[in-house]
Amino acid sequence: MTCAQATIGPLDGKPEQLVTALGVAVTIQRRSTTGGTFRTIDTARTTTSGAFWSSTRVTQSAAYRARVPQTSTCLGTASTAERVIALRNRRSRR
Repeated sequence: MTCAQATIGPLDGKPEQLVTALGVAVTIQRRSTTGGTFRTIDTARTTTSGAFWSSTRVTQSAAYRARVPQTSTCLGTASTAERVIALRNRRSRR
């Protein structure tokens, strides 16, 4: 996932746990930089190679992660949270 030039991933886990199935739901989550709980902001589906993508407009600094919930065929896992810093838009200063 790319947000404001930050890439989230890869999902943590052992090689046998990697998501390589078509159509697995991946939730994209955001958390305030001051802590708290992650909240889902988007859902993506994997390709046959396990790739997925999502984009969002960053309006404030936050931590982002990708998460796959546990199912009967897939162990749940999450990426390491990545901090994304929002920069002020130069055009808005006029």
